[in-house]
Amino acid sequence: MSTLMSPTELRDLIRDALPAESAEYGAPPPEHQFFVPKTHARALHPNIPIVLGDRGTGKSYWWAALQSRPHRALLGHQAPDTRINADTLVFPGFGKTLDLHRYPDKDTFGHLLGQGHKSRMIWKTVVVWSAGTFAAEHGLGATAGDEGGGWGHGGGDGYGAGLWDGSGFGDGRVIPRVEVRLPRLSSWQERVAWLTANPEEAGRLLQQFDATMQAIERDSIWVFDALDDAADDATTFFTLIEGLSQLALELRSFRRLRAKVFLRTDQFEDRRVGRFPDASKLRASSAPLRWLTTELFGLLWQLLGNHPRDGGRYRQDLYATLFAEGLSKRGISKKEQQEMLVLAAATEWTPPPEAQFDAKVQERLFHRITGPYMGETARKGFPYKWLPSHLADAHGDISPRSFLAALMTATQHTADHFPRHEHAIHFRGLHAGLHEASRIRVGEIAEHPWVEPLVLPLAGEIGVPFDFADVEPLWEAVGVLDDPDVRQAEIDSPAVASERLVHLGVWRQMKTGRIDVPDIYRLGYGLARKGGVPLLRDGELRR
Repeated sequence: MSTLMSPTELRDLIRDALPAESAEYGAPPPEHQFFVPKTHARALHPNIPIVLGDRGTGKSYWWAALQSRPHRALLGHQAPDTRINADTLVFPGFGKTLDLHRYPDKDTFGHLLGQGHKSRMIWKTVVVWSAGTFAAEHGLGATAGDEGGGWGHGGGDGYGAGLWDGSGFGDGRVIPRVEVRLPRLSSWQERVAWLTANPEEAGRLLQQFDATMQAIERDSIWVFDALDDAADDATTFFTLIEGLSQLALELRSFRRLRAKVFLRTDQFEDRRVGRFPDASKLRASSAPLRWLTTELFGLLWQLLGNHPRDGGRYRQDLYATLFAEGLSKRGISKKEQQEMLVLAAATEWTPPPEAQFDAKVQERLFHRITGPYMGETARKGFPYKWLPSHLADAHGDISPRSFLAALMTATQHTADHFPRHEHAIHFRGLHAGLHEASRIRVGEIAEHPWVEPLVLPLAGEIGVPFDFADVEPLWEAVGVLDDPDVRQAEIDSPAVASERLVHLGVWRQMKTGRIDVPDIYRLGYGLARKGGVPLLRDGELRR
């Protein structure tokens, strides 16, 4: 049996293996899809309290994955430098999944702030209550040999499972006990009022909890995501973010207690955050979630090679491509063939290092799927370089969501229009994939409602690149600066508008002084470019 897959087989595998956008928030990714970009390792370390990333870069992915014991085990194996493993305690501090037992919802936050409670104290109540509840439920502080004590009673996949087996240290040492016990209060209003009235007791509980964590060498991390859902208005939102930032800094005074807050870059850079003492320390210890091009393709190989119904066929295909096109040009030896056959039985597979980090090798593997050119010849470019360059925003950043959406659409477009093509993906399919990725990206950027009023008036009026002097009269003609969303964003001049669009990565100023709009936004907003990827005509891509 040939080790190489047919174009149809590769096409079917891509459609089956690439994850569809899930409507179920808070669920960790399937374990066979778990992937750790090397550039994310620093951001995941417990000592990094603020993790910044745009839509689709992985904030919610990590929020969910960190709460899963099996995924923490995978993370500890694949990226031990993160200091996170199966036994790390991870508590949800806020997220897309509504869980009033663990944190307040939007209306409760608004009510608590309206009563005069400080944002930091509300968030601290979330942390104290989860720590105190966990300590009470898991016999935290039991000595070796105590009947019914230990950490092994959490069960299942919860954050307390398997942390301690009740056998003790083996040398008679006593595990520090959490002596402070929380009162039985069911509402967040009562809990915040108690903590406000008993700050010393709350502080002592955290100190004792930290001492226990230190004794058993375990980290405790509270993770916060989807904070847009915590408030209806900007003032309330930034009040909550500033209070949470203060708490994240406060937890750094402990040895084993940490917060990890996932935010969009613009949310943390707003001048309304960081007005408290030592806020600069928090900014200095933040880290971005970014994806290198090689990491995006490494993710693709791992998704294809770990699909549970593939039976190891793609792994064999990948190795056959590497061996057959190797520098020696000697083909595949019998020993290498045997190694490739073993791949079918592997349950956990990571692409070989050269397939993850070597751009030349990745180009060979991707062109095995797409063919070597973006047309009949090299004049139109090469798919491996073409796709990421057209998916990047003005900062050069690409989200895995855009990358995978483009490939999924490209595969389906090829199946619909070029089913007998000699490769799994036709170059016209990549054009269609870029359009779909742009459509999705423009939908995502709509969370900044001021962007659309600025960019839409340009469609059909000017082509990219353009002089900014040509933009101002178009904005003036439709009264852009009077748009409620533009005013709400405190944009009061064309210069400020341009600066904000540059900062967001929607457009960039070229060395010539002209304005360029990357395709990931240009196509979705209907801006033409002479000689570039054409716009859709009547909803269809020109073939």
